[in-house]
Amino acid sequence: MTELDISNFDTRNVVNMYNGLLYQVKLPTDMEIKDYNLKLNKQSSGDITYETNLPTNTELTVYLEEKYESGSSVQVYSYNEGGKYNLITAGLEVKDGYITFLTNGDTNYIITTRDLIKIDSNADRIISLVKAV
Repeated sequence: MTELDISNFDTRNVVNMYNGLLYQVKLPTDMEIKDYNLKLNKQSSGDITYETNLPTNTELTVYLEEKYESGSSVQVYSYNEGGKYNLITAGLEVKDGYITFLTNGDTNYIITTRDLIKIDSNADRIISLVKAV
């Protein structure tokens, strides 16, 4: 059996398929893959949700399983165990079944066409403040 020589591989750029999710990870140049578990653990079959431990500013390209047509617009959120969502990017266009975004260091992510965070207008904020007084 021949041994695989990985000395010429880019150790910051990996394409993988895990639990049916095809993705590519590009780590920042000062990081090495050996320092991280690059698995994306798919969490549901509804919206695309997954769990990972990728560091902040890791470029992640995800194949959306033909779930969203090219030209569709999706939002990427991270979320914590308490269910609080953080919008990473809105209006991200699906191109040939793929999207690309930068991670924010959180462990749980969701890709969806739905708005998960209610954004109050300035008038709504003022009314809330007045009611609180």
